[in-house]
Amino acid sequence: MKISIILSMTALLVACGSAKQAGSSRNEISFWVRGNCGMCEERIEASIAYVPGVIYGEWDRSTELLTVEYRTKKTTVEEIKARIARAGHDVEGVSADEEVYNALPRCCKYERSVNN
Repeated sequence: MKISIILSMTALLVACGSAKQAGSSRNEISFWVRGNCGMCEERIEASIAYVPGVIYGEWDRSTELLTVEYRTKKTTVEEIKARIARAGHDVEGVSADEEVYNALPRCCKYERSVNN
């Protein structure tokens, strides 16, 4: 009796876990975002905080990598990058508008490459 209950519970947990994974459309991606300081970190993370579908975003200042977990049915990587660029930071493949970049505080200015 106890063994059959344990087996039934195990089967149920496995089935629930599979259903969650199958129905989940989450994705995690990392890409570089140019910035220098703690203000940049706050601005970058805040720029994507309210993007529909974004679960979290964390920028590592030392590597300039932003890791984002998001729901693929609610947003795209392009939309996430566009939001960051609108905050004044160059993102892998997307350049911030010159006027927005120039409005950044002095400590947030980063060296822009000719490719951006």
